[in-house]
Amino acid sequence: MRTQALIEELRARLGVAPPAGDGAGARAGAREPRLPRPEPARDPALLERLRAATVAQIGVGRAGTRLRTRTLLEFLAGRAVAVEAVQSQLPDDFARAVGAAVAVRSRAKDLQEFLFRPDLGRQLPPDELARVVAACRKGPDVQPIVGDGLSAKAVVENAPPFLAALRDECKRLGLEVGDTVLVKHARVKLLDPIGAALGARTAVICVGERPALGTGDGMSAYLMWGPRADAMDSDREVVSNINARSFKPEEAGRRTAAMLAEFLRVGASGVKRQAGPAPSTPGHDKPRAAALAAVAR
Repeated sequence: MRTQALIEELRARLGVAPPAGDGAGARAGAREPRLPRPEPARDPALLERLRAATVAQIGVGRAGTRLRTRTLLEFLAGRAVAVEAVQSQLPDDFARAVGAAVAVRSRAKDLQEFLFRPDLGRQLPPDELARVVAACRKGPDVQPIVGDGLSAKAVVENAPPFLAALRDECKRLGLEVGDTVLVKHARVKLLDPIGAALGARTAVICVGERPALGTGDGMSAYLMWGPRADAMDSDREVVSNINARSFKPEEAGRRTAAMLAEFLRVGASGVKRQAGPAPSTPGHDKPRAAALAAVAR
């Protein structure tokens, strides 16, 4: 073979001795990488428990230097599930499923542009923002927003029960929840302009997270106190891994409501809250009139 002849010529020029042995068989063997046999698991029962507890491919072994056929097929199947989740889209009637007062879209004109231009998914056109302002109540304690993110499938499965639990728990805690806004081709950053335009005291956006191998149903809820256009990632907090297998949406909705109540109590979220806001920071006693006045300005 020409490739083997080139390798031997290169060895000769570099003064590298050929592999031990003579003939084509030795040369063929030298081309095959040799790896030591993997050690057996020290605790096979523990390994099986770990395999059962995760969708990750662990302890799969190998066939020589390659993946085993079963492992490769599972990898390809898991990748197909993830790709399908990224390419999924919200059904036409999903606004009704989440009780949305208005459905808008980001600057991304389609799914492909949304995936290739994350910046467009963080922006809402002025006319769409005007529709939000016209359709929704102003100055709520909690402004709910639903976006498809990187897995519409995850949002379809988890957002309705999450929002139902969030509203019920907020009512129990004495918090007013605003009208839900549904955004197509949405990134997390849209929480800021929508919450600010409505004068919300806190806001939460549900989005489908980037799928992993074999999973595409993970949703996260990003939330913050005092949403504003110049907010940073450090101003937000997140309740993640929301799905039927992990953090169930009903439980996550109640947990999110409790966190939002805490944001209002201390008047901060994100790093500022976790570091401990100054005692003089306004909290839950902030008059609702101040939020409404901000919208009027």
